[in-house]
Amino acid sequence: MNPSVDSAFIRRTVDACDLAALRAALYQASGDPELASFGPVAGLAPEERGRLVEKAVHLLETGDLYEMSRVPRREDLAFS
Repeated sequence: MNPSVDSAFIRRTVDACDLAALRAALYQASGDPELASFGPVAGLAPEERGRLVEKAVHLLETGDLYEMSRVPRREDLAFS
């Protein structure tokens, strides 16, 4: 992790945001198939929701958004 990254700030931000919107944005930016594998956020079990939060925090902390310039496919835009 980059020492200039404020991990506490990232975690507070993820905790305060609309997790469904964050998931969609991170999936579009990263193409990470694990993000697509989660069901609708409203129906996630607590442990699944926790895993999604941890995934989001990790991607934002590490900058592992490896396909930032990719153009989303039509089917990528359809998941909820």
